[in-house]
Amino acid sequence: MAYNQLIITKDGSHSLFSQKHGVSYHSKYGAIQETQHVFINAGFHHKIPTPSLSILGIGFGTGLNAFMTFLESKKRDVDVNYIGVEAYPLSMETINEFNFSEILKEKENIFQKIHELDWEKPHVLNNHFQLTKMKMMIEDITFKNQFDLIYFDAFGPGSQPELWEEPILQKMYEALKIDGVLTTYCAKGSVKRSLKKVGFTIEALPGPPGKREMTRGIKLNDMKPKENLSDIVGFTKENPSPQPKETIEVIQDKIYDGFLSLKFNTYKTGKTANVKILGIDGIALLDKNIPVTLTTQKIDIQDISNGNYFVAIKFGEHIKTSLITKI
Repeated sequence: MAYNQLIITKDGSHSLFSQKHGVSYHSKYGAIQETQHVFINAGFHHKIPTPSLSILGIGFGTGLNAFMTFLESKKRDVDVNYIGVEAYPLSMETINEFNFSEILKEKENIFQKIHELDWEKPHVLNNHFQLTKMKMMIEDITFKNQFDLIYFDAFGPGSQPELWEEPILQKMYEALKIDGVLTTYCAKGSVKRSLKKVGFTIEALPGPPGKREMTRGIKLNDMKPKENLSDIVGFTKENPSPQPKETIEVIQDKIYDGFLSLKFNTYKTGKTANVKILGIDGIALLDKNIPVTLTTQKIDIQDISNGNYFVAIKFGEHIKTSLITKI
């Protein structure tokens, strides 16, 4: 009979190894630091400042994502309505083995309380956090335009490929409000392509320790057809044929001290690329040519105010358009 084995990850926090799926619930490099990086930093922090957030947690699992979101909502003074979906809840015997409260220095036993709460009912944990746990299959989700943020934390595509294909990702897109965000540890190319097909604008972000990349998807306001994104940024494609082999990798969320970091992944160095930063209304705030190199380049955006912007890059016939947030 398949079972879950308690393990210690490299940051000292516990996780489980699933015999059924052949993988652990969290990164072996650190359960807590993975949740902090992928879901809190790239998700929760990306959506604030805001007075309130509605969050859908896909794969409630150990409850660590919900627990750390509870702590963050209290720290940041943000009201959170959190719905966690899980098909196969863990036993309290397993829950009581975890050391998350000890490592995070939480002394009110909130982690245990989260797991003791009845399923299918909303529960107010404090004046900032409401939690509803739903025992259901991800395939049965029918939410529409309800969430600001989705933590997509299912077992990886190698274990449960059906959860990373278009039908499920379409459900995630439909569950989000306009400008809603989905964040996940997975950076597999096929998953990113499926996210794009269902409507997400994709950002490739630096991954947590032990992982080069992670993914964030944004549901933009569909004011203009997706096929006209090049028109939004003032680029036109002379040839509608398939994209050339050269690709552009953009580290979208690397904004440090007023600089946007860009990295090209192409064999055609020594040429130039046109980079534009535009407001959501399509007005260009920056338009410049930069040399294509294999090293990370920094573009000064200190004069651009905080907010959401398009970053558009044209390199030969290849056009990449993504969204960044400067805070």
